[in-house]
Amino acid sequence: GDVGEEGGYPASFVNVVRATLAKLAEKEASIGAIAVLRRLALLHTTDVPLALFSSKQDLQHIARLRRHSLLSGGVGKVVRMHALTQLVLRKCLMEGYKREGLAAVLESLGRVMAPFDSSDTDSYRVGRQYAFHANAALSHVDWPISEFPGGPVAALAAALLGNKAGDYFAGVVCLFPDASDKEIRAAWTKVYEGMAAVCSGLGEADKSLEFFQKSLDLNDNVEDAELQQATTYTNMAIVFDTQGKYDKAVEYNEKCLGVLLRELGPNDLRVAKTRGMFLAIWQSIRKRWK
Repeated sequence: GDVGEEGGYPASFVNVVRATLAKLAEKEASIGAIAVLRRLALLHTTDVPLALFSSKQDLQHIARLRRHSLLSGGVGKVVRMHALTQLVLRKCLMEGYKREGLAAVLESLGRVMAPFDSSDTDSYRVGRQYAFHANAALSHVDWPISEFPGGPVAALAAALLGNKAGDYFAGVVCLFPDASDKEIRAAWTKVYEGMAAVCSGLGEADKSLEFFQKSLDLNDNVEDAELQQATTYTNMAIVFDTQGKYDKAVEYNEKCLGVLLRELGPNDLRVAKTRGMFLAIWQSIRKRWK
């Protein structure tokens, strides 16, 4: 079909989705169905558990969306959205709903993920499916988590997601008992990096630094360990800078620069960016003491 101006998607397909939503919106009761559809667009496309939509009204909306072919049933108590439909909703038809919808999604995920225990194989198998949706939802976060509608409640849900997603990722030992110790430790390295990022977004600087340090302690288990170490040093320098601990920010930026010079040489772009970080730290100092 012809390509429209909206995200490069076929204009005919975008118009079909628009027309379907308009038809739904003709009835006041269907406004909630559109909200549910937009929430689904923020999750992974495949096998979204209906437990994320626990109210009777939400389930009625999902049934209505199925009748309009905007959703399909998966196996068991799950629902699916076509990937192209989801992309069109995200790029063209979210219409300012993203923040509100994302806050609702995070709170729903936090509620259903809380009971699962990654140390228990059966519980891990059940909870693992939610980690994919948690990661998909968190990938849409492009503003400080503290600014979510709902304030502390939404922020708490986001923190829970960061930790629980890490639990499930580390739970690979439950599903794959033959995984080597190095593979498991490498997985934990990525988990700690993710947890540190979530804590940083929540303004929990000390907790963020704690997780970054745990990642460094396991760093020798990952591919391109030296470059990953440099990235972690940079992230820690940024956190120290936000805390006003400029001596530590300079120290960790110097550590990053040393690794990059050794691994990439003086002409690499990452080396130039790291040198530029010293200027950013100096500007922070000047701003603080003006």
